[in-house]
Amino acid sequence: AITALGFQFLRFGKWGCGITDKDGGFALVPKSAYVDARLRLAGTQKWYKPVAPSYEHEMDIMRDIGVCVRDLCNVLEDRQLEYAMMHKAVDAQAVRNVISTLNDTVKTHKPPGEVALRPLHSSVGSAL
Repeated sequence: AITALGFQFLRFGKWGCGITDKDGGFALVPKSAYVDARLRLAGTQKWYKPVAPSYEHEMDIMRDIGVCVRDLCNVLEDRQLEYAMMHKAVDAQAVRNVISTLNDTVKTHKPPGEVALRPLHSSVGSAL
């Protein structure tokens, strides 16, 4: 009963539970402060931008990956590796997997009441 009450408190209350960056634990943070920190993280860094994948976007990514693979394999002088990697680069699902999800953890070394996030890039579906 107490556990259920705790989950209900987290679900509907003003406090949320965030994964911490150092010890794998959890921190209680005000949901409004977390949302503000999340918006600051996504909005102030030029390399984070939301994307709505489209066919054109996938083709651009595929072309960029192809250039990187070709350049790398030219340096390595490895045509077999280039063939294997290019085969993967033209797979539409592989291209979709390149798009990352921006996750985060709560930094624990901040003063009480201050919420700061550590960005985590998640592209676990991509071998590239």
